[in-house]
Amino acid sequence: AIRVDDPVLFIEHATLYQTRGEVAEGDFTEPIGVSKIQRPGRDVTLVTYSKMLQTSLLASDELAKEGIEAEVVDPRTLRPLDEDVIFDSVRKTNRCVVVEEGWRYAGFGAEIADRVQRECFDALDAPVVRVTSADVPMPYAKTLEKAYLPQPERIIEAARVREAFASAQDMRLMDAVPAVSQSLVDGTGEWKPAAFAVRRARVAAMMFGE
Repeated sequence: AIRVDDPVLFIEHATLYQTRGEVAEGDFTEPIGVSKIQRPGRDVTLVTYSKMLQTSLLASDELAKEGIEAEVVDPRTLRPLDEDVIFDSVRKTNRCVVVEEGWRYAGFGAEIADRVQRECFDALDAPVVRVTSADVPMPYAKTLEKAYLPQPERIIEAARVREAFASAQDMRLMDAVPAVSQSLVDGTGEWKPAAFAVRRARVAAMMFGE
């Protein structure tokens, strides 16, 4: 931020001051406008930044115990936003959960969710879901603060919902897809992969209840 010629707004999260971890030796900088995959996964993409990165990593560890491998993507900078890394992850996992500490109304997570749904529509097996702080004034009491802020349990619940939604849609498509495209079934009656046609049929099933 200091070395770049453009004006930069650098935001620190005060509660991260007590966080301990490995620090690179020597002259070390992070690039501006480059997202980073903090944890690879295959089942659902968690897009998050700042303090919620730590919370999302805790949630992903718990999800792994259930066999759900979450990929955690950290944009690191919000503008410029490295959306390509986010899109590539969503196209791989087919599910997306956006986690941010701010309020839901007018939060930056809405911008991320909007871009994902516009650019990755055919890759999504479920709607993008957002996990945010409660839409109430910030409380002072510790117990209320915990209830106000996103916790690993809420992220885990959101990831489970995405997984269950996709599974339910897949079950419905077992009957719906043949009517849409016979090319999905070979001569032996075995299903063949045709992701684009399947997802188009899923959208039709969602829209028309077929």
